[in-house]
Amino acid sequence: MKRTPIALTAAAVLLLAAGCADSSGDASAASPGPTSASSSPTPAASVTGSGGATASAEPTADPIAPGFPVEVVPPMDGATVLATSFDQEGDLVTVSLTGRTTATPEEVVAWYAKAFEERGFHPLEGETVGKTVSKDFVRDGGEETANVSVVPGDGSSAFTVGANVLSSTVDGARE
Repeated sequence: MKRTPIALTAAAVLLLAAGCADSSGDASAASPGPTSASSSPTPAASVTGSGGATASAEPTADPIAPGFPVEVVPPMDGATVLATSFDQEGDLVTVSLTGRTTATPEEVVAWYAKAFEERGFHPLEGETVGKTVSKDFVRDGGEETANVSVVPGDGSSAFTVGANVLSSTVDGARE
């Protein structure tokens, strides 16, 4: 099972997103690794996969990176997407989406549980990692995993959704 690495990765991204919130509740996302940045303020960073993660700090109307596989991790209805990333290494595609919503952590988990179950994932036992609401899912005998982790804030919830799936299950996966 890959529960612990996914949960820890999701929790780290969530803490990063929550730590970037200012007193008005706005958050920005940051991405480790190679980046190209401009000196102008940006509403969100978009990260795209192309064999290696690259980031764009240019303002974008849509924080969903071009080519992001929404068929794997869909944006939650009514939520604000802060950042997305994906990368493919061999037969494995890693996908991540970070967002914010006024929904409760339980509502976020329920929304993604339905979305993942519609995609053939099965939930694992457990609902939290420490004080973070978190739910893990598996598919294809455990070869494919997904996780949603949610941290409540002042009237909103910050969440990160991640998945590791076989490239054959992603529309337009690079060969």
